[in-house]
Amino acid sequence: MRVEQRTNVAERGRHAAPTLLGAEDAYAPVLYFCSDQFDAKMRFVGRATAADEIDIQTGTDRRLVAIFARRGHQIGALCVNAPAELPRHRAATAARSNVSSPV
Repeated sequence: MRVEQRTNVAERGRHAAPTLLGAEDAYAPVLYFCSDQFDAKMRFVGRATAADEIDIQTGTDRRLVAIFARRGHQIGALCVNAPAELPRHRAATAARSNVSSPV
């Protein structure tokens, strides 16, 4: 799949050196996109298309954190005006962590 995001370029570069030295770990990027729409700062990691569960963890007039899961494992997250939440959800998406709260 073609991923046109600057974070993918950096991650691919960090993965290239160990691969050249013999590491056999597959490159498995966590997809990421961001968009600023007026005063809404949207950040998304992972995928939503295969989700069979969506858990809205935080939802107010100005802030939203939604977790996308498949078979109980986190596969993506949408953070709107919640930038501090993104690193945690990026790591959870990469690890395919268990989603603790039911939808």
